[in-house]
Amino acid sequence: MVSDRLTYHIKTMIIYFSGGKDSLTVLHKYKNDPDLTGVFFSDTGHSYPHMKKFVVDTCAEFDVPLSIIKPDVDIDVYQDMYGLPSDIIPMTRSPEFRYFSKKNKQKIQSLLSCCYSMLWNPMTRAVLKSGDRTVFRGIKASDEHGTIGEDFIDDRGIHWVNPLWSWEDNDVFAYLESNNVKLADHYKETRAGFHCILCTAHTHSENDNERLAWTKKYYPEVWPRIKERFKKANLAIKEEIDTRMRSLGDLI
Repeated sequence: MVSDRLTYHIKTMIIYFSGGKDSLTVLHKYKNDPDLTGVFFSDTGHSYPHMKKFVVDTCAEFDVPLSIIKPDVDIDVYQDMYGLPSDIIPMTRSPEFRYFSKKNKQKIQSLLSCCYSMLWNPMTRAVLKSGDRTVFRGIKASDEHGTIGEDFIDDRGIHWVNPLWSWEDNDVFAYLESNNVKLADHYKETRAGFHCILCTAHTHSENDNERLAWTKKYYPEVWPRIKERFKKANLAIKEEIDTRMRSLGDLI
């Protein structure tokens, strides 16, 4: 487990707070730190309503200054231009290929390009604009997808600190329970990570099925749109695979 305070001095710090269990733990640990200047939440335009409300309510309860960061372009406009996000990308449906395709086909983009454009880049720009170059995040080495390390400075001079780096999920839940910290509603039924409510990517782990099942149950009014988007993305991928197989025939 990590110590209550890092050994080096930080003049100012920002905490990224998504509303998830890990960033909630970081926020609770450092909410009274005199160096804390702000808490940043990314609202892509497709945020889960209960998560956004949880973030706002929690920051009010903890009495920390919250900034809601939004992308420069509407997410629906962006995805119309560059495609639905997916974990599987046929090159012939990617944004890079749109100038070579004569047909008006459903475009597909990588989950990374979508997340970078709608979430990570706007947050980074907000950090640089604020002048506070130290960011605390709830990323762990045990996560399915991690980052470079617990503490590093990038080429823009931003100091990224992951104070839960050595923690496991069970450590996080134990900390929150022992401190009587309330979790977002979905944690009563699943430990899945919650991304954008209309996201057609992040389907590479078993927990993602739990997220979708929970969404279908508690957001029935949104589910038909989610289902239709998945159908479009899946059909686009299937069509390109079918074309590839016809091209190869029985040669391979």
